[in-house]
Amino acid sequence: WFERRYHAPSYSFDMGGVRFVFLRVDFGPTPQSGAGEHVRDDQLDWLKQDLESLDAAVPVVLFVHSPIERCTNSAELLDVLAPHHVVLSMAGHLHRQRVYEIGPLACVDVGQCRDHPNDPALSRTISVVHLTDERLTVVPWRWDFADWECGQGIADPDAYARFVTLDKALDDGAATQPDDAAPADGSTLGLAEEDDA
Repeated sequence: WFERRYHAPSYSFDMGGVRFVFLRVDFGPTPQSGAGEHVRDDQLDWLKQDLESLDAAVPVVLFVHSPIERCTNSAELLDVLAPHHVVLSMAGHLHRQRVYEIGPLACVDVGQCRDHPNDPALSRTISVVHLTDERLTVVPWRWDFADWECGQGIADPDAYARFVTLDKALDDGAATQPDDAAPADGSTLGLAEEDDA
């Protein structure tokens, strides 16, 4: 269905001076990647060509199903992204809202917009993104509470709110969230780890 509709496994479009890229991530064992998530070579080649067509100043927002660091060839993917102005990568595979950085790249794992058996009590969120020339802000909206995510039901709501919210100046690349807001090891502030979706 997807390839019939969009004519390719990955695609991009421009809107409001931003390039939006939707990159296919494959799952399962292959001769190329072994086990786990990966971006196929043909998709990396497509991405490289797509990004090379842009002026260096054009901001890019990347959408992938699985977080970049889970891909067995994440280093290759990051090498393709590095020369370009990629300001945000958004992924959804884990069904748990989380904000973190891979080098200068801001990353957001989005929650879920429906009840999911992996996480029936948390991460019932959609991510609201505000991107200007100077700033990138991502804040989760709790659809079950009809309110902004602020750690409702969490022992340390302030820490959790920082863990799921991004506010980043684009001119210097410095995120305004504290260093402890999103642990570098990808942990979830003591929340139970979920199974893969």
